[in-house]
Amino acid sequence: MKLSSSMLRRSVDPMVDELSPPVVRAASAPSKRFGNMPEVDPAALAPRPDDFPPDAFPYNLVLESWRDDPLDFHVPLLPEMIAGWFYKVSLDGDMRPEQLVITPEDKAAGFFTITLPAEDRPVSNTYNLQYVCRSQFDENWNDITPPYFFTIDYLVPGRPFPGEAELPEGVSEEGLTSGRLEELGDVLPCEIPGYQDRIQGDTLVGVLTNVGSGETLELEPYTIPYGQTDDPLFLNVSREQLLALGDGLIWMQYRITDLAGNVSVLSAPVDFELFLTGGIDNLEPPLVPLHEDDSLIDEADARTPVDVHIPGHPDILFADTVVVLWGSRQQPPVVFDGPDSDIDVILEIPVPYGDVLGEWADADQDEDGNATITVNYVVYRAGREVGRPRDGTPVRVNLSQAGGEDPDPDTPENEALGRPIVRHSQWETGEQENFIPNASLEEDHTFIIPWFKRDADGGITTETAFKLGDILVLRYGEQVIDPTRSINGQDMANQIDIEVPLPWEAVAAEGSGTHEIQYVVTRVIDADTTNISYSPLDTVIADDAGDLPGGGDPLGKASFEHMYVVWGNVGRNGFERIIVPPYANMQVGDIVRVHVTANYYDPDDAELLDPVPAAEWGGPLNVNPHPVYNYEMHLIADDIDNELSFYWPKELIMWVWPYGQSRIEYTVARAGGTPVVTAPLGNDHLTDTTGNGPPDGDRSPSRGLALTDIMQIKSASERQKALNEWGRYHRTTRAQRRARRAKRATPLRVMSGDLKAESLIAKKLAQIAARPVPEATSKE
Repeated sequence: MKLSSSMLRRSVDPMVDELSPPVVRAASAPSKRFGNMPEVDPAALAPRPDDFPPDAFPYNLVLESWRDDPLDFHVPLLPEMIAGWFYKVSLDGDMRPEQLVITPEDKAAGFFTITLPAEDRPVSNTYNLQYVCRSQFDENWNDITPPYFFTIDYLVPGRPFPGEAELPEGVSEEGLTSGRLEELGDVLPCEIPGYQDRIQGDTLVGVLTNVGSGETLELEPYTIPYGQTDDPLFLNVSREQLLALGDGLIWMQYRITDLAGNVSVLSAPVDFELFLTGGIDNLEPPLVPLHEDDSLIDEADARTPVDVHIPGHPDILFADTVVVLWGSRQQPPVVFDGPDSDIDVILEIPVPYGDVLGEWADADQDEDGNATITVNYVVYRAGREVGRPRDGTPVRVNLSQAGGEDPDPDTPENEALGRPIVRHSQWETGEQENFIPNASLEEDHTFIIPWFKRDADGGITTETAFKLGDILVLRYGEQVIDPTRSINGQDMANQIDIEVPLPWEAVAAEGSGTHEIQYVVTRVIDADTTNISYSPLDTVIADDAGDLPGGGDPLGKASFEHMYVVWGNVGRNGFERIIVPPYANMQVGDIVRVHVTANYYDPDDAELLDPVPAAEWGGPLNVNPHPVYNYEMHLIADDIDNELSFYWPKELIMWVWPYGQSRIEYTVARAGGTPVVTAPLGNDHLTDTTGNGPPDGDRSPSRGLALTDIMQIKSASERQKALNEWGRYHRTTRAQRRARRAKRATPLRVMSGDLKAESLIAKKLAQIAARPVPEATSKE
C-alpha cells in the first residue's frame, strides 16, 4: 500500500505487514530470507530531532535538496554472497525485471549499491525498497527482504503562503509603547496561526523589519516539539530585540522549514508601530514660506493655499504622524513616508483657506486688521505624542477685505458681497433686471453694486460691505469698465447701493447673447499689500435689433475637433482644430472671432483649478495673437452654410500642463462691426499635455501693473488696455461656476472597504493617517 501525500505528514506509524508486498518465490524450491536490508546514503538523510522516538514517523526522511539527484542505498554483503551473485530490486511491490550482478568491487567494499534516479521517486510519499537475490549457481531466488521504508517530502509547508501572525489585542491598531510592553512581561508574543501541513519538527524563524530604516532582525529558530503539532505556537520578541530594531513601523513575518528542508515563503506581514524610546525635545519650529517673503499672509497668500513646512530631524521616523496647528485649528494628520528625515524640509502641509480665514476672524486684530497667529506642529508615534517645537512660529495675517469673512471659503468668490445688477438705459421699476433689449442702442446703462453684506443664505444684512478707500472694478463680459470707482465719504454716509454708468460702447462690443457681470474690490492694506475680493458672478441677457447673425436665435456652440485635446494630436499637427457650426443668416463679410480659455484641472478630484492665461487665445481683447493661426475670420462666399475652422496653436496649448479643461466662445459681427452676437459658452474638453512634459519658462507670467498704478495712467486708451489686462487675471468665470455646480451635484464616491491599496505599506500609512489623534492644543 502506498501512502497518499496527505497521509505523509500526519500518518500514524503504519504496520509493517500492511505495507509489505507479496512474497516472491521460485516456482517450486524452498528459499531463504535474507535480513541484510538496504540503507539510504546517510548524507541524504534529514537530521532527526533528539526528541523523536526511534520508530516515529517519518522513516528515513530524505532531504529535499536531493530532489534531482540519484539516491543511493547500500546493502551489506553477507559472507556467503560472493561476486557473481544476482539481485533484483522491488520498489513499492513492483519487482523490476533487471538482474543485477554483485561485482568484485562490491565484494571488496563489503556492500553493493542500489541507485534510484529522481524519476523513481517523483512525488512526496513513504516508499518501500526491497530486493531478492540468488547465487549464480542456483536458479531459485531467495525470499524477498523485509521492507525498508524511506520518506520523500517535496511539499512546502504553509502553502500557498503562511498567514499573518496574531499580535496581542490593540498592538496592531494602536502601536506598541514601553508601557504596553511592560504589561506583556517585556515580551511581545506573536501567535502563529494554523497552516497547511503543520507538524512536529517544523522549524519557524521570525523576521522583523523596521520599514523606515530597513533594519532586519531574525529571531532564534523555534522547532515544534514532538507531540505538540496542534498546541498553540508563539514566537516571542524580547524588549532587547525590539530596542535593537528601533522605533518606527515594524513588519513581523515568519518562515517555516520542515524536516526535509522545504522552506516556505515569508508569511504575510502583520504591522505595528513601535514606540519604546523617549520623545524628541529639540524639534525646529515650522516654516511658513509665504510669510517669510514679506512678513504677511494676505488674501492672495491664503488662497494659494498657505503651506507649512516641517523641518527635518533625524529622530522623526518613517510612519510618524505630523499634525499642524494653525493657531487653534488642528489640521488633519499627515504621515511621514520617508525615506530621509535629515533633509531640510520633510513635509509641506497645506492649510485650507477656510482655516486661515476662520483663525484670523477669531483672533484679536489691530485697527488695520492685522492678527498674529502662532503656527506649530506635533509629532505622534503609535498614537502618542513624540514631541513638538518648544516655540511655534508667529505669523502676521491680514485678510481684511470687502464683504468681510467669506461664508463659503471653498469658492473663489466672496458670497458676502451682493450679486451685481445691470439695468438697461430705459429701465423702469418692476421691469426685468439683467436684461438689455437692444445692445446696439447708444445710451449708457446702469451697473449696480449692493451696499450691504449678504448672509450665508444670500439674505441682506445691515452690515456695510465696504470701507473708505475700497476700489471697485466692474466687468461686463470681457469689457473692464473705465474709470474705476473708489468708495468715498459720501458713500459711507449714504449707505445705499452704488450705481455706476455702464457705457453703451462696452455693451455694443459684446453684442447680443449671455454675458458675465462681476465686480472686484481691492482693499489697500499698506503700501505693498492689497487684498482682492470677487463678487459672485451673474449674467446679463442682451438682445439686439436688425439683421442679426443667427436670425435672432442662439448661435450653436463651438467645439474642438476631438473630444479630448491631447498632445499626441497637437504635437503632430501643431494645433487643435476648432469647429464653429454654420449659423442662420450667414453673410459674406461676417466677422467671426473665437475666444479660447482654459483652466488647470485635477482629474483625481474632478476639480477645476486656476485659469491658464498663457493658453488664452483671441476674444474681444485680442489675447495672445499667433503669427500663423488667426482667431478671426472674415467670411467669403465659400464659407456660407459651412463649418468654419480655426486652429488653436500648440505654443499656447502646451501651457495647459499636465491636465486642463478648455472651452470656446465666439462672436459674430456684421461686416461693419455691429451688431455683434455672442455664442453660448462651449462645453469643457479635457486637455492632456503630459505627452509633451512641462513647458519651459514661467507658468505664472506677470499680472501687469498694480491697480493703484493703473489708476494713475493719464491716457484713456493706455489705461483701458492696462485695465483689460488686469481684468484677465482678476476674475472668476462661468466655466468655474459650471464646474462647481456639476461637482456638488455629483454624489461622493465611496471607496469599497475591500479595495486593496497599491502596497501593504501604502495601506498601513493610510490607516495611520485615518487614525484619530489626541486633541493637540497649543501649549504655552
